[in-house]
Amino acid sequence: MLMEKNFDRSSSSDLTFRFGTCTKDCYGACVFSGLWNDNNIHQPLKKTIPSENHPFTQETFCPKFSNKIGSIYHPSRLKHPLKRMNEKPCPISDFNTISMDDAWEILNQKLLDIYIKYGPEKLLAAFYSGNTGLLSQYSPLRFFHQINALVTNGGICNEGGCAGLSQLFGTYSLSHPLQILRPESDLIVIWNSDLTNNNNHAHLLVRKAQQRGAKLVVIDSRRTKIAEQADYFYQISLNTSHLFSLAIIREILQKKAENKEFLNKYVKDWEVIKSLIENLEFINLLKILGLTQNDLEEITSLLIENMEHSLFMIGYGTQKDRFGGYYVQIIALLQIILGNIGKAGAGIIYSLSDHKREIKDKIISKIAPQSSNYFANEDESLNIIKLADILKNRDIKLLFIYNFNPASSLPNQTFLREQLKREDLYVVVLDCFPNETMAFADLVFPMKMSVETNDLVSSYYMPGLSITQAGPCPYPDCNSSHEFFNQLGIDIGHQLSWSKGILNLFKTNSKELVEECLHVLSSEQQTNILNHGYTLFFKPEDIFYKDMSFATRSGKIELDSIKSYLSEFHLATIKKIQKEPDELFLYTPHHPRFLHSQLGEINQKFHADFSKAFMNPGDIDKFKLQLGENVKIYNKIGEGIYEVAKMDSLTEGMVLIYSGGPNRHPLTPNANFFTDPQPELLGHSGSYFMGTIRLKSLK
Repeated sequence: MLMEKNFDRSSSSDLTFRFGTCTKDCYGACVFSGLWNDNNIHQPLKKTIPSENHPFTQETFCPKFSNKIGSIYHPSRLKHPLKRMNEKPCPISDFNTISMDDAWEILNQKLLDIYIKYGPEKLLAAFYSGNTGLLSQYSPLRFFHQINALVTNGGICNEGGCAGLSQLFGTYSLSHPLQILRPESDLIVIWNSDLTNNNNHAHLLVRKAQQRGAKLVVIDSRRTKIAEQADYFYQISLNTSHLFSLAIIREILQKKAENKEFLNKYVKDWEVIKSLIENLEFINLLKILGLTQNDLEEITSLLIENMEHSLFMIGYGTQKDRFGGYYVQIIALLQIILGNIGKAGAGIIYSLSDHKREIKDKIISKIAPQSSNYFANEDESLNIIKLADILKNRDIKLLFIYNFNPASSLPNQTFLREQLKREDLYVVVLDCFPNETMAFADLVFPMKMSVETNDLVSSYYMPGLSITQAGPCPYPDCNSSHEFFNQLGIDIGHQLSWSKGILNLFKTNSKELVEECLHVLSSEQQTNILNHGYTLFFKPEDIFYKDMSFATRSGKIELDSIKSYLSEFHLATIKKIQKEPDELFLYTPHHPRFLHSQLGEINQKFHADFSKAFMNPGDIDKFKLQLGENVKIYNKIGEGIYEVAKMDSLTEGMVLIYSGGPNRHPLTPNANFFTDPQPELLGHSGSYFMGTIRLKSLK
């Protein structure tokens, strides 16, 4: 079924055409055509061409990863197994290259020894979305479920906002990006999202909307490029979006301009929420926000004038706080009181992975037959954000890490690294490139890049499915995660006398499994996959929830959780942002040229940026610092030495340190040494933008 084709647009018969999908944890999930010379044993992939008919990516790659071939065949790629020779943590020079046979024998023996001595509850698999391919992520669960090992769950990204929206609507997928182009979308409001650097395809759609006459509002703590292109820009203090939304809501209520018909018909307990908001105390609110009364009146008028024709795009940074899920709810409440739900060109764009989720779930159940139990019975104590606690509290003895770089990505790095360097913890890392976590590994296995594997990708921003058809990998020791854990399942299964039926689970190759998964789709969707490399689970003209029927207990929009926030947490969030005069809020986004901790191999000229603490010029003057001087950055959980740098686009009172970069020097640690370990309350993702730091000149 998944036939490869000769590429008829080329004069060379040596080239083979294969579809590919970028599996980076990114909005685009770019579908492309790959031209392969399978006879070239060093660099078989010759060219990648973005899909010419995809309505979202529009024949463009994101600038972060346009150089795919440079990354795939980069000299620093891991090509052979490595064994640690010195104490943890150690650099790559302290690893010895060993044969795959030796590495496999070491792994099998270590796994069996720990399994027999301590039991499966001392084995842990930790994975996330470094590769978003469904086989790459979930196929290993066949092995881990069969051996009864522990597996992490949850996430570190947008889960707080997803949980918050789900409490209101029964879903978090309320509108899709192609609504941006609808003529009914007269006002587009972007909350805390740097579209230019992080979602360039949505940025292109927004610019097209502006060309046809839509007005653009940007609300952010940074003056980003999209902010400069906006018709209205409101630069607010970090972590105050919810307060801005509440202030606007109160203005609307005072003007009696709420959409009463919508609220009465579709919203449960609105009058209770209205009363709570009207009685809230906002002390020095505009000062906290960094705005004027004119700003507040201007945005309020814009929203009232464009009632039922306004579209909100909410960035994931909004919810990277202890109360982040509630913050997203309060922004959503503004759309609710205006009636901007279930309308053409209106709604809320956040994550789309819940739309037609049942299709993805059926596919995952074929990839990992026991996965339904895994998702239905998620143990909060195994949330991946709590990896350090899991390692300590459960006294884990063997840790597998794949599609994940926790020694860069997780908060409270000091505590995490204390656990990873335990000598009684055996750590196995599977990756394509050396990374920060590898410093704590006992054994490292090289992995295939995504274009070298057969896989399916379900985009979290454009509901649908796309395919990758495997091209040849020039490095014999590299495996896909499907191949790796299939072989491990067979070898360990024989040792533990698993039945023939169970062993057969590990004998399906990836091409066969992809074809089996595609049978979940309709015949039309399968044809789209084979002819175009992708299929969408919606039509561009679709309006989500047009019938205003929601998967909540009442079938209406439910505001119980907002009631809890307003009653219990509102004052706490205001108190939290009242920092001391010598403190700065810490902001730790990933670098514009990186994707979290990935792509460093092709962006080495930006490595120096990770050694810098970026500040508004006013703060540099306030603290009597000089550009280029070294300062000590510290808080209660970490410290490090950084170079002072200027960033005019920041608001005063914050310092930006990029996360996800290489550790250039032991005195300049990863930014997550300073991030708060408390997870977000609703979705248990990371509270990355919640902390404060102090600084001290070293002159």
